[in-house]
This record gives sequence, C-alpha cells and structure tokens, in this order.
Amino acid sequence: MARTQDPDSATRQFYINIRDNGFLDATPDKVGYTVFGRVVEGFNTLQVITEQPTVTIPSKRMQDVPQQPIVITNIYRMSSQ
Repeated sequence: MARTQDPDSATRQFYINIRDNGFLDATPDKVGYTVFGRVVEGFNTLQVITEQPTVTIPSKRMQDVPQQPIVITNIYRMSSQ
C-alpha cells in the first residue's frame, strides 16, 4: 500500500512492483509497506504500462507520472485451492 511517512496512512493507492524493490521492505530501523496481492496473469499488460511515456511534476514532488492516465478497470481475487 502506498502511504505517507505515517505507517497507518494508507488508503486507496497501491504499487504494482514489476521487480524487487527492497527499499520498500521493513527493517529494524524503519517500517515497510504492506504487500497484499500478486499478479497471477496479465503480466504483459503491466509491461505495456511500464513503456508509457512519463513526466515529472515538480510542484507535487511526483516523478514518473504517466502523460496519459492509466485506468485499471478490473481487479479480481482468484479463489485459493
């Protein structure tokens, strides 16, 4: 889950990691980020998303913001077996 510096501030934003990002893991000195799912199919769609052009918005301190909005219209839970 995405959050501010407050570990309990996560609301509705999340990361989809396409590679290991160890800096998001908890350590004895800092809290980490909550992991709550995994991609089980459709990884090719994520690869297409990563190829979209991005910009930096200095006024909001945001980097790698897609030039065109990327909207996820469906996420579903796979039944466990």
